[in-house]
Amino acid sequence: MKPISEIIKDKRIELQINKAEMARKLGISSQLYGNYEDGTHEPKIEFYKKWKEVFNQDLLSIKIDDERSEPSESNANYGKSTDPNYLIGIIKIQAEAILKQQNAIDRLTIRIVEDDASKKTSA
Repeated sequence: MKPISEIIKDKRIELQINKAEMARKLGISSQLYGNYEDGTHEPKIEFYKKWKEVFNQDLLSIKIDDERSEPSESNANYGKSTDPNYLIGIIKIQAEAILKQQNAIDRLTIRIVEDDASKKTSA
């Protein structure tokens, strides 16, 4: 897998925007975005959330899959997945996603039950 820094750079190039414009889209400073794109800093969990919100692409899943692979010269961050704070952040994001899905299912179930009830009373 490509490093996150390459993925975000590729997206910026695809959008034909500069680093400052990409940083604005993501609500972070140009310097911080540049550090992420250059690979000199590891993005924070908030960055992954915002990226998913803006581009509908789950970079965190890509990162997790990448870290599960064997360590290599191109994967200098191998082993970070054992950091408890990192894992807690991942769990929180996954829990939020599950809650959103459950809420959507609940709303749909209520709508189906209400539609069935209205059909029975009108019949």
